[in-house]
Amino acid sequence: MAKKSKGSKWKSASSRPSAYRKPDRADVYKLSPNRDYSNSSKLNEEYEQYKAQKAGYAAESQKKKKVSNKKAKKASYRSVPQTQANRRTKTAVPKNRKKQKKKNMLLSYTILAVVLVVALCVGIFVFFKVGEIKVVGAKKYKPSEIVAASGIELGDNLYACSSVRAERLITREKPYVKSVSFKHSLPDVLIIEVTETKPAYAFAKAGKYTVCDDTLKVLELTKKRPAGAALISGVGVEETPVGKTAKFDKESKGELVKTVQSELYKAGIKNLTAIDVRNDVNIKAVYDGRIEILIGQIGSIGYKAELAGKAIEDLNKDNTKETGTINVKQASETKQAYYKPKV
Repeated sequence: MAKKSKGSKWKSASSRPSAYRKPDRADVYKLSPNRDYSNSSKLNEEYEQYKAQKAGYAAESQKKKKVSNKKAKKASYRSVPQTQANRRTKTAVPKNRKKQKKKNMLLSYTILAVVLVVALCVGIFVFFKVGEIKVVGAKKYKPSEIVAASGIELGDNLYACSSVRAERLITREKPYVKSVSFKHSLPDVLIIEVTETKPAYAFAKAGKYTVCDDTLKVLELTKKRPAGAALISGVGVEETPVGKTAKFDKESKGELVKTVQSELYKAGIKNLTAIDVRNDVNIKAVYDGRIEILIGQIGSIGYKAELAGKAIEDLNKDNTKETGTINVKQASETKQAYYKPKV
């Protein structure tokens, strides 16, 4: 029987029973006499436990090794900080392949886009020429006059024509043109859409009329007052070139005219034939040449115009061409408009 050592129960590891060593028959004689190892099934059971535990340790060790290898491989692609040592030795720093691939793709797409834009611009300036010019909406002027005023000619580039410059030229030379827009119809048609203004005021002076629109742009100087232009009394217009904004000889009177016309238009009274501001406390207007509107002072002009508009609307329901007078001088107090037919 094996001798005991001072620090251990058994003299050596081989003489000590263990679940991690395959037991053999010699162990039966080396084990402690106080334990019964005569049954071989117990020895086999301990051995099987030893095998299972050893297999578990081996699998865990293999798993840790795989994870370690994977981390080492991933770390090899990371950028290494350029220290002073590797700058001197010019150590190659590995790059992230995915990022580099994205950068290359982005650069390729950018170059492709630039090439396409350049090709498109060259195609537009080389191939798209004006072959036909159409004018839409012009009534006061002939289409040929609008085209001539625009400065655009056949053969000009369809998309390089300056619409801002052309509109400025047209509205300057053709005062009845309020605004201009341009459209393209492929392959070679340029469409000029014209919006015309209408005469709103006529100022009489020395046997002539200075005709203006509602923005006071001078439309023309004529001997005959055009239809739709209200004859203005009590204020005149200084000599102003056609196409420019008119200047009143009495600025305060001019502001009265604009205020009266604006408020009556808002109330639906648009067919004005005369506005009289000779007396500030006895302002008058004439609708359709047959109904005189007595406004009085400029105060509460909005409310007065509203009452006058409703009265005219009621008179026009029967489609009768009545003539008479609508008095709204005291409308701010009485809240009413009074109509007196002409006898």
